[in-house]
Amino acid sequence: MAQKENQRIALTKKLLQEGMLRLLEQKTLDKISVTELCRESGINRATFYNHYNSPQDLLNSIEDKMTQILTGVIGNPKTADEVTANVEAVCEFFYDNGHTILILHNCGVDRKITQALYAMNQSFQTDRLRARYTRVVPAEGIHLISVFFYTGCYNLLLDWLKHEIAATPKQIAELLLVLAKENFLD
Repeated sequence: MAQKENQRIALTKKLLQEGMLRLLEQKTLDKISVTELCRESGINRATFYNHYNSPQDLLNSIEDKMTQILTGVIGNPKTADEVTANVEAVCEFFYDNGHTILILHNCGVDRKITQALYAMNQSFQTDRLRARYTRVVPAEGIHLISVFFYTGCYNLLLDWLKHEIAATPKQIAELLLVLAKENFLD
């Protein structure tokens, strides 16, 4: 009986998440009511409130789910080959989940995703940045270079999705890796 209940809860949450994403394609979050969301999802209000406190809470849970998936995709690379595999996996994740990621970004609810990406290769890249730039950049500048690079990479991925640029995830990964190699992986 518990498994059937868990399946029912999972289905309910999936229907609500899908309904939320459809509505966010048409309007901003502040214009979405619980009643409208429930009607769009085919769920009653009491059921909605069993799982979420507000549409914002539901949107945050979508971000949490995306972040959890992304975190499962990335590892803690120790070598350049492992970094390459990570970057390719991230590009596949963005490609497979692009619609949802763009909606989260447009709603300003992609902070956890960006944090996960930033943390992805942090120790690996910081070591290489220190080795490369310590003579010309103060220690605190290494962090700023890292932020600059990851912000650029994240925005490149978003632009790829937003403008539906005809490139495969592998091609985008190769582009990012060329940029990284110029700065970190030599």
